[in-house]
Amino acid sequence: MTQKTNRLTSCLLITNPKGTSYRWSRHYESQLKETYGDHNFELYRLTSKDFDSPKKLRARLAQLDKQCLLAVLGGDGTANYVLNQLQKCASSSAVQATILPLWGGNACDLASMANGKRRTDIRPLLHQGERTEMHPMQYHLKLGKVEESAYAMCYVSFGAVAFAANALDESKLVTATTRIAPARFISEMIVSLIALQRAQRFTTTQTNQETTMYDLLLVNGPRMAKVYRTPADLTKPGFVEVRVLRKYPVLFTHLAHLTRSWVKGSTVKDRSFRLESDTWMQFDGEVRQLKAGTTVSVVPADQPLYLLATTA
Repeated sequence: MTQKTNRLTSCLLITNPKGTSYRWSRHYESQLKETYGDHNFELYRLTSKDFDSPKKLRARLAQLDKQCLLAVLGGDGTANYVLNQLQKCASSSAVQATILPLWGGNACDLASMANGKRRTDIRPLLHQGERTEMHPMQYHLKLGKVEESAYAMCYVSFGAVAFAANALDESKLVTATTRIAPARFISEMIVSLIALQRAQRFTTTQTNQETTMYDLLLVNGPRMAKVYRTPADLTKPGFVEVRVLRKYPVLFTHLAHLTRSWVKGSTVKDRSFRLESDTWMQFDGEVRQLKAGTTVSVVPADQPLYLLATTA
């Protein structure tokens, strides 16, 4: 469902100075100021304190309403964090804000799914973009008495790809080449290849049926990690599930298999299982390790969000 956005009257731009493409911050800031005027524009720079304790950020987000544009400049991890805080606001009007994810990180899947490749001039988008309903995924984890729920805008994955993502996060080689695009691409390929060779399969139980997999991917939109193209629709509840049962130790063979698998991937409304072995989990670029015994549930979120979009 889409609608025109000509009634938006103010803009809050949230930026992450640690984003790999933060250099675009002033460029986009000037265009947003030009569109909304100095008095109706506010810049909020995320700091480490915002990630340690989101109280201040959440209080500011709670002031948003349907007439506000919430622009987020960062990678998918930054967008995920900000939009999770938005979903947790006590104010019911805050989630009615129109969201514009900007290209300020590495993959930028959400920004690309909404509005294509990076734009140098976002002013036409600000005037012509449509308010488009999107449906995040909500995942729930439980291990013993410890429970946790959060949202993923783009994807949730378990196994080899998540393990490789963690290797990328910890790689000094990738860190050293972060702001040099060709070198970063080569270093990411090298680190990913080694990680996929080391990744182990994991076992789940679902309705008393045990399954051992190399990768499990639940994808909410037509793109994941820059390279995958999926039949998932960001604007409809539900997501595409792809299981890779065997191990493909060569990176390009693995990616080619995943690309072919999207055609056979099934669209599901929910997925629940119990982990019988340790594995890695990735959600919108953020990675964590899960212990055996963890129960996992992934469903469409009850509350939709609204993107300023041209291609979603």
